[in-house]
Amino acid sequence: EIQRKEIPEALSYQKMFSLQMLEFFPFEWLTLSMASSAIWGKRFEIGYLNPLMYPVIHQNLHGDFDNVTQSVNFSFHLPSYARFYFSFFADEMEVSDLKNFFSNPRNMIAIQAGTKIPVPFFPFSLFTFQYTKIEPFVYTHYPEENYSTSSGPVDLSYSDDGENLGSPLPPNSDEFLVNIGARILPHLNCSVQFQLIRHGTNDRDIAGD
Repeated sequence: EIQRKEIPEALSYQKMFSLQMLEFFPFEWLTLSMASSAIWGKRFEIGYLNPLMYPVIHQNLHGDFDNVTQSVNFSFHLPSYARFYFSFFADEMEVSDLKNFFSNPRNMIAIQAGTKIPVPFFPFSLFTFQYTKIEPFVYTHYPEENYSTSSGPVDLSYSDDGENLGSPLPPNSDEFLVNIGARILPHLNCSVQFQLIRHGTNDRDIAGD
């Protein structure tokens, strides 16, 4: 009897992960990319395995049964001086009300921006300043119950073994990061780091509603 209860629960956490990224290098100092990933129930789904099929388009064609994400990334390089980068990640997004875009609980988005600057006069040294913001319910997802390949609901959270796949920060958090690292000796790396992390509540039961 114990095994009968454990099997459906175990099956609900068996999920697949696929990721596609398209990069552009219009100039030597500019990199643009967009990526889309999918968390989907354990089944043979050729659309998510096709490198020419964007996961978001595939989901829209066959129905919203999976947890599909998309991101846009920007990187600006000044060789020998600095690199600036920005990333926008969307787990779920509603764009009908742009005025309340960042206060709409339906918009499960994350952003990250920062810069990396070589430190003068110190070999193999780097200064990093970075800001990350993860809105509530990012990475979480309601259990999908319409899978024919599973006898129970399928967990579609953007996580594995309790850890988020996108960032070590939990949903409803932000972080200021300052780091200075250097290679003192061939086999010795040293760094000094400051992190200011703020957390809020992120009740997954609310996300399921």
